[in-house]
Amino acid sequence: MKTSAIRDIFNGKRGNIENMINPNMPPYTEQNRLYEQLKQTISAEAFALHESLIDSLDEGWLEQIDFYFTEGFKLGLCIGIECAET
Repeated sequence: MKTSAIRDIFNGKRGNIENMINPNMPPYTEQNRLYEQLKQTISAEAFALHESLIDSLDEGWLEQIDFYFTEGFKLGLCIGIECAET
């Protein structure tokens, strides 16, 4: 049987964040350890400011990801249409 990305998405093999592992990211245990170490090292006020900064950065990054995904999808769709026309 021919492999199908659509069938893989439907069956939960692809397109699910739980199945995507980025090998360039440190394990969560390391991130948790660093988080706890930072929390114990700085004052509660500084830690709250740090968390606000991280939340703000995450929000901006998510907007960028959405933009790049939309532009990439449009380009991929245009390429698919052009290929189908020939």
